[in-house]
Amino acid sequence: MPAKPNYRARVATYFRKRPRRWINGLALAGVGGVYAWRTRVSECRVQLGMQIQNRVRPVDGVRVSEYRYTPEGET
Repeated sequence: MPAKPNYRARVATYFRKRPRRWINGLALAGVGGVYAWRTRVSECRVQLGMQIQNRVRPVDGVRVSEYRYTPEGET
C-alpha cells in the first residue's frame, strides 16, 4: 500500500492542479489540515519555491482569504 502524502505535498498537488486559479482558504483547510493549512502554504512557498499569492476581499460582509499559484516562469 503506498504511503499517504503529507499535508505539504497534498497542498502543493492541489495548487499544481489549479494553476492561476484563486482558491478559498477554507478549501485549503480541507486539504492541508484545519489547524495548519497556512503553514503548509508557507512551506510550499519557502521549501518548494512555489509562487503563491494571497488576497483578502470582502464577500457579503465577510473577509475571504484566497490564494493563487502561478507556475514558475509565468507572471
